[in-house]
Amino acid sequence: MMEWIPPIVFILAGLLAGIIGEKVIFKKLESFVNNKRIAGGNIIF
Repeated sequence: MMEWIPPIVFILAGLLAGIIGEKVIFKKLESFVNNKRIAGGNIIF
């Protein structure tokens, strides 16, 4: 049973890091697109 714990912890940590990273990156990307007038900015968000 103990050999299952490290892979499960790594998977959960990766998912959590991915969710947090996605929130941060998309928030910064959205603020960048809203502040700049680039072609296709409305398509991105």
